[in-house]
Amino acid sequence: MEKIWEFTKISNYYENDIERVYYKEHKVDGVVIDPDKTPQMYTFTISDTNDAILFSEGYICIDVKILNNSEDNVTLVNTGNLFPKAAFYIGGHTVEEIMKPSLVHYIHSLGNFTNDFISSVATNMFIFKDTVDSADREPFTFVGNHGDTEKMPSLIKKMKLNDKYNKGFDQRYNLTKNSKLNKIIIPLNQMFRFFNDFRKLMTGIEVKFEFMRNELTSNMLYTDVLNKNYNVSIPKITMWLPHVRLNPEASSKYLKFLESNVNLEIGWTAPILRECGPYKDDSGTISVKFTAEDILSIFVIPQYI
Repeated sequence: MEKIWEFTKISNYYENDIERVYYKEHKVDGVVIDPDKTPQMYTFTISDTNDAILFSEGYICIDVKILNNSEDNVTLVNTGNLFPKAAFYIGGHTVEEIMKPSLVHYIHSLGNFTNDFISSVATNMFIFKDTVDSADREPFTFVGNHGDTEKMPSLIKKMKLNDKYNKGFDQRYNLTKNSKLNKIIIPLNQMFRFFNDFRKLMTGIEVKFEFMRNELTSNMLYTDVLNKNYNVSIPKITMWLPHVRLNPEASSKYLKFLESNVNLEIGWTAPILRECGPYKDDSGTISVKFTAEDILSIFVIPQYI
């Protein structure tokens, strides 16, 4: 590929090097609709080439709501699954392209978030893990026949935890019922591995992001309601990026680096997430077959997440 930057050689910058950090809202270029009715594509072109931007600490913010749901037993799937494909480019060159970014996002959450962290932070990313394969929102169930003559102590003895209660579904339902507007905030470093590995300033070059909208509403929703159509609305999507102003000494050092390294290349290769279905043989043994030579991690994910 054409040489651009060797990002690993960019110097680290510390608190004393920074004069100011401010988050700037970047609006979507537009929703591109192909004449052949392919899925909508949200694009962000970051052309602030004179600014130093810390993309690794940026966020994508999505306003989303379910239409026509009143109080029906329906909500978004875990993480929302709003985009089946995402990609970003540096200087016109593809750096990372992801299929099923919501699955990548979910796997990152499994590896990075403790329960305490999920309770305080990951809720912004609409991470409420399903606990069973059901849309049941009742935590308790009654065992026995209810009669008018039974007394309360007897009734309590016949109450037990509902094995089909889906806590994650219940939490998401309460956020989305009655067409409530929700804001899902996803860090770029949770969606794109590059920004998880590379946490340095970038400047002097155009960066572009693409997010393909899921065209199938059924892939975004989880419900046990039959024969009813729902729509998922995304009235607004923006990107927030931290712009950094370095002090004169650090800024001069950075500019000298840019001037002397204009012909260096990006030294980074994106890992690939492959989805493989299980195979069950005659003995009942379930196995998963991979064709990739280098496997870093294997995750077993229930289909209902």
